[in-house]
Amino acid sequence: MLLSLNMVDLSGLDRDLIPTQKMSQKNILKEMAAAIWQKSETCLTVLRCVCKILLVGQGYKGLAKDIKGYHLKRDIRAGYPTAWQMTGSGSRAVLLLHCSLAMSSAWRGLLDEMAQSEHQFTMFDLPGHGESLKWDFRGSFHDVSTAVAASFLDQKMDLIGHSFGASVALRLAVEHPDLVRSLILIEPVIFSLGFAYEPASKKAFLQDHSEFDRAIACDEFLGAARAFHQIWGSGQSWDRLPDKVQRGMVDKIHLIPAAASHVVEDAYGFCTAGLLEKIEAPVLLLQGSASSAPMPAVILSLQSRLPRCLVKMLKGAGHMAPITHAKATAAHIQSFLKNHPV
Repeated sequence: MLLSLNMVDLSGLDRDLIPTQKMSQKNILKEMAAAIWQKSETCLTVLRCVCKILLVGQGYKGLAKDIKGYHLKRDIRAGYPTAWQMTGSGSRAVLLLHCSLAMSSAWRGLLDEMAQSEHQFTMFDLPGHGESLKWDFRGSFHDVSTAVAASFLDQKMDLIGHSFGASVALRLAVEHPDLVRSLILIEPVIFSLGFAYEPASKKAFLQDHSEFDRAIACDEFLGAARAFHQIWGSGQSWDRLPDKVQRGMVDKIHLIPAAASHVVEDAYGFCTAGLLEKIEAPVLLLQGSASSAPMPAVILSLQSRLPRCLVKMLKGAGHMAPITHAKATAAHIQSFLKNHPV
């Protein structure tokens, strides 16, 4: 069924968001969806506020506080409909970049541990994650994620990235050195660096991921999600995960190969001599002692190339340290930020 442009009120939106007759029907529908999504934020905010007031009025204060997403903002970032939020009232700005298959709320435990800090945290849902628009496979996933993240750099900020988010944070430090005050990279999945530093780590990586690769090749997304979780998950068995968490991982597992060109391969050029060496910002590398290959080699590679680099080991932690070891992770971060004041 075709939609008419007259059916949607596009007044008040940026002119770049308004479809034109020169666009293909597919692109018109996509841009209309983005425009409607952006314009609906006001209505959603009002509705959430009304629901919150009604719930509090009936005595359900806890429930009102926990309405999922009532605090989220939505707008177009680097051309991509993005959900984001801010918390904290401090003067030091910090940007948080979450891992693949997660969302900005994954930082909740870490932020609880840093609740008394004098920081203002900004976090967003990566493309295809959380409340941001589903990934449409137009362009490079890493390029789009980096462009969206860069749109939040409206001042000098400390960047905290986990896993895939850490690879984006490192790229931001290369491309926007004047806006990155410091870098905190937790288990950065820039596997190409590890392979170059320690070639044997690639063989171990491929062996570990053989079942994941097979399942992806056969479009067996449940099997792929299960295999991926076994390597890079929280340590909890797949069968013990809540159904909602399992479904979320299965629905987003296609984003792992979408990022492979910049994670497993080196499409961006992180391995290029002299690229990382020019980063002047201080860097904290956090590694889980129980993490999988080639993470140790990745950390060693970064340590050898970043001029101002500090490495800390999270004892007993695996890849999901910000969630499973939030207290220890937060302690290292707070100490690092304290030693590098504004």
